[in-house]
Amino acid sequence: MSTFNFDTIYLGNFSDLDVDESDNDAEHAATILGTYTSIEETALVVNNTNGNSLIEDNEFNPTDSMTYDLGAGSITSGLDSTIVYNGIVTRGDGSTFTTEFFTVQLENGDVFITSSDLDGETVQAVELTSVERSDYSGSFGQDRTYDFSVVCITSGTLVPTATGPVRVERLRPGDRIATLTDGLQPLLLTGSQTCRPSQKTAAIEFEKGSLGPSTPAQRLRVSPQHRMVLSSPIAERMCGSPHVFVAAKHLVGLPGVTQITSDELVTYWHMLFSRHQAVHANGTWVESLLMAPVTLQALPLSSRMRIEFLRKTLDLRDFGRTAFPVFKGKQLQKFLWRCASNSKPFVDPAHLARAQDQRFNLKMA
Repeated sequence: MSTFNFDTIYLGNFSDLDVDESDNDAEHAATILGTYTSIEETALVVNNTNGNSLIEDNEFNPTDSMTYDLGAGSITSGLDSTIVYNGIVTRGDGSTFTTEFFTVQLENGDVFITSSDLDGETVQAVELTSVERSDYSGSFGQDRTYDFSVVCITSGTLVPTATGPVRVERLRPGDRIATLTDGLQPLLLTGSQTCRPSQKTAAIEFEKGSLGPSTPAQRLRVSPQHRMVLSSPIAERMCGSPHVFVAAKHLVGLPGVTQITSDELVTYWHMLFSRHQAVHANGTWVESLLMAPVTLQALPLSSRMRIEFLRKTLDLRDFGRTAFPVFKGKQLQKFLWRCASNSKPFVDPAHLARAQDQRFNLKMA
């Protein structure tokens, strides 16, 4: 067993935020929104039983745990859920700043928050203002959180470049990659993650033509959280954008879209550009790596270090902003229903071509 420490703020003991252990989501995450003025700094000791340098929640590894002392003696409990909140920090002098809090709830109900922005700060109060993300995969390491669903495509996927299609694992920084709205763009970084399969990490498979005519052009496998581009007049009428993103996991169950059940390890690859892009993968458009605090925490340390260097030396634009609107929930269900009711594809090639032509004409004007 290995151990590592990290500093947190103890918020208190709360009822279960993740009542349904069969999925990734912490359904009651919003119940602890509010302001906390009793600031109790607490060091958590992570007890990693299998030596993989990760603390995994009770859905992954029920033997991992955390140990801490709130003043009445040592307490040890397993990890139940991980959530990211948007929030406001009030310093000791009354000034404030905004941040994102990485939050864990243990099986005993205790909740702890942390943020790299708190380093060196004297904190008077913290306010959790909104839930940024509550469907984390539930494991993290000494200096990073892990969500293997982060914007990744599997090895062997063909990506168009200035010199022709290249397998994603053979791409290198500087390669010029075809993007949906910005033409050929230089690749800044590529990296990979290999993980064991589970409901949270097993690839989503799109059969040829499952999204539209010859879209994708061949079988494509992506991570569950990876967002696919859907392009349709219906989407444009709904939100004003000709293209929208939808997480692959939300499309499972559509004809030709399934989650793979296999015991084999899966390797995912991500691609980073100066801004969020849509790139071609096996004949359909998918998102590139979105640079946002939550996404960065989900990456291997080597990728995070390279990205931090790029942020300091290059003009990385629109940090944390998606290239297109994101459909989910009732909006997504309405879109899928309208497509099915009108026998329309989720990716309409004619609409896609018109949108590209219009953008090209605007650029030339």
